[in-house]
Amino acid sequence: GCDVGHHAPSGVSLAVLLMGLACLFAIRLRRRLVLVVVLLALCGPAAMATTIRRLPLVRMGASADVVGQGTVSSSVVVEIGGRVYTDTVLVVADCWQGPCGKALTIRRLGGEAEGKGVAVEGGAELAVGDEVVVFLRARKDGRFAVVGMAQGAFRVVRGPAGRIAHLARDVSRLRFHEADGSLVDGVGERLSFEEVRAAVGDARK
Repeated sequence: GCDVGHHAPSGVSLAVLLMGLACLFAIRLRRRLVLVVVLLALCGPAAMATTIRRLPLVRMGASADVVGQGTVSSSVVVEIGGRVYTDTVLVVADCWQGPCGKALTIRRLGGEAEGKGVAVEGGAELAVGDEVVVFLRARKDGRFAVVGMAQGAFRVVRGPAGRIAHLARDVSRLRFHEADGSLVDGVGERLSFEEVRAAVGDARK
């Protein structure tokens, strides 16, 4: 503890007083640090997640103008009207739905350019070199946007023989507002290639 004497010489009193103030400041600082730690614990991935409606595969296919499978070849950050976007080029290997062409440019809000950065929780992750299946809607600027944020992007996972093992979708940064009013945190998901492709076919019916 920090005890301050009342009858010490003036010089000693001043020193002890300063020590007392320092001690009080340290206690308050520790309390603030504890508060910060508690707030950081509360603001984990779930607290930072974006809340969105869950889209069943068939509905997502019906909402998409284009569904394509291919490889992400490049990604560049652009600033337009004060906003930062990431433009990603997908080289199409198989067009599941709509007019894909040989390549598609997917525009997503967020990225970092010239010291300006924007992060969008729950956005689709499209890394250069990844083979993906994407559900896209056409934008007015000629680019495409991913349907349902991370819900509309699947990474193709292949086995040792090169055959498709499954499709992986990371929706852990999304929180779903269900029909019954409940909120459910998203998780990493594995779906069969056949299931997703069949859903796109059903959406056309």
